[in-house]
Amino acid sequence: MELEITWGIGVKDKAEELVKKKINNDDKNLTPFEKLLKKKKEKKKQKKLKNKQKENDNEESGSDEGSEDEIPSDIDMNDPYFAEEFNKTEFKKSSNKKKQDNKNTSDVDSEDEKRKAELELLLDEDDGKAHFSLKKIQEGESESKKSKRKRKLKAKMMEQRQALPDFEINVNDERFSALYDSHHYNIDPSDPNFKKTKNMEKLIKEKLKRRPSDTPVQNQVQSKKSKEEAELSLLVKNIKRKIKDVIKK
Repeated sequence: MELEITWGIGVKDKAEELVKKKINNDDKNLTPFEKLLKKKKEKKKQKKLKNKQKENDNEESGSDEGSEDEIPSDIDMNDPYFAEEFNKTEFKKSSNKKKQDNKNTSDVDSEDEKRKAELELLLDEDDGKAHFSLKKIQEGESESKKSKRKRKLKAKMMEQRQALPDFEINVNDERFSALYDSHHYNIDPSDPNFKKTKNMEKLIKEKLKRRPSDTPVQNQVQSKKSKEEAELSLLVKNIKRKIKDVIKK
C-alpha cells in the first residue's frame, strides 16, 4: 500500500493574507462614520469577552472556595456515612445558595464593568483624535463671519470706486482763488494729514505758477544777502585785528 502526501507550503500565510485583504476591502466600502461604529463595536466586544472570562474565573474560584469551606480537610468523602450526610438536601441548599450569591455578585460586577466600558467608549478620544469642541466651532464661525463682513465691505468699496468717474479738478475755478492768494490756505506737503493725489499736485503747480514775482521779493532776497556779507566782512576784520595784537605781544 502506497501513500502519497502533499505538503501545502505557506497555506496558513496565504489564508491570513486573504482574510486581511477581505477585511480591507470591506473597510474601503464603509463610510467614516460606519468605520467609527465598527471600531467601537469591536472594542465593546473585546470588553464583553474580558468580562465574561472574568466572570467564569470568579465562578471557578467561588466553586473551589465553596467546596473547601463546606467540606473540612479531615473528612474522608469515601466514607459511606459522610457521603450520605453531604448528599442531604440541607447541605445542597446551602451550597446552591452560596453559588447563587457568587453569581449575583459577579452579575453586579459585570454590570459595573459594562457601564464603565460604555463611559470609556463615550469619552474615548479614538487613539488621540479629539472630539468636536463646541467652543472652537463657535469661535471659527465668528471669525468666518468677521472675514465675510470684511470681504463684503471691501467688495462694496471697490464697486464704489469703479462707479465713480475720474475726478478732474478745474484749477481756474474762482472758488479756488483764495487758495492761490491767501497765506491762510498754504499747502504744506510735510503735514501728516497731507494726501498726495493727482489733483493736489495740480493745485500746488498752479499756486507756484501764480506766485507773484515782483520786486519786493527780489529786494528781500538781495537785502538778506547784503546783510550776510556785511556780517562776514566784520567777522574777518575782527579776526585780523586779534592776530595783529598777538603778533605785537
